[in-house]
Amino acid sequence: MVGRSLREIRDRIDELADEDGRYGIVCGRTGERIVPVADARFEDRAAAAEAAKLAEEYRAALRRYDPRVMVHDPIVRDASASSPAGADRATPGEPTAAGAIPSELVEFCHDVAAAVFEALSVHGHRTVEDAVMDSYFDAAETVADRDELCVALLRCMARDIDDHLSPTEQARVLETAAATLSSVDASDRPVEAALARLRAKSVVDAYEVETIAAGDAEGSVRRITLDGYRLRDDRRAVPTLPLVVELLRGADGRRPSGGRGEFGDGYPSLSVSEGEGPASSRRVTVTVRSRDRPRGLSSVRVGDSA
Repeated sequence: MVGRSLREIRDRIDELADEDGRYGIVCGRTGERIVPVADARFEDRAAAAEAAKLAEEYRAALRRYDPRVMVHDPIVRDASASSPAGADRATPGEPTAAGAIPSELVEFCHDVAAAVFEALSVHGHRTVEDAVMDSYFDAAETVADRDELCVALLRCMARDIDDHLSPTEQARVLETAAATLSSVDASDRPVEAALARLRAKSVVDAYEVETIAAGDAEGSVRRITLDGYRLRDDRRAVPTLPLVVELLRGADGRRPSGGRGEFGDGYPSLSVSEGEGPASSRRVTVTVRSRDRPRGLSSVRVGDSA
C-alpha cells in the first residue's frame, strides 16, 4: 500500500486522542460518527483537526480496496453540542422502501470489511486479501446497485476467509478486526448485546435467544433465531462473520469480549440449521467452547453442526 498503512494511521489517531477531551469528529453532512474516529475525543481543536484529516486519509486508503467506500466530510465538533439538523434519519430497524438497503447497513458492511481487511494485512494474509477482491470484482459484474454491492463484499469476504484460513487463523483475524472497531459497552449478556447492535444496524429485523446450556468447562450454548438476516447467501451457506465480529468486540479496546465473562477463554463455534418461516429466517446455534476449538467463524453451510 502506498503511503501510511491503516494501522499506522490508527496509531497516530490514538496518540492524538484524549479520553477526557472536549472535541469529537462527525460527518458534516449527516452528523454520524465515522470509523476510525467514531469514539475518539481530543483535547483541543488542533488535535481534532489533524485527526479529521487522518480519518480522510484512512478512508481514502480503503477505497483502494473498494472504490465504493462511503465518502464522509469529517468535521470537528464540541462533544457536548447537539447533533446538526441534518443528522436526523430513519430509526434503525424501521422499514425502508421496498428493495432499499438501509444506510446503517451499508455503513456497517464497510466498517466491518475495513476492519477485516486491516486484520488480514496485520497477519500477513495477502493471498486472502487478493481472493476477496477477485470475488468482489466478479460480483460487481452482476450486482448493479452500489449499496447491495457493499453487502456482497462482506459475503465474499466471509466465504473466502472460510475457504483459505484455518479456524485458528480465522479466530486471530476476527479478534484483531473486532479490536479495531469502535468500543461498545461491557455487557454480562454478550450474545444479546451483539444481536441488539446487529438489529440497530439493520443486519437483522428481529432475533430470539434461547439458552440451551449455561457456561461450564465446555462453554455455553445459545440457540439464536435470526429473522430477516440481510447477509444470508442464496446458496446453502450463511455468512457468520459479522455476528462473530460483534461477539468478539470489546469495551476497552484491548481485549475482545469473546475472552471474558460468559465466554471464559473461548471463541464462538457456530452451526446453522434451516429456520422456520420465511427463507430469510435462520436458526443459529452459538456454542462458545475452549480457545482451541473455534468453528464456523466466517461462514457455515446450512445443516452443519459445531
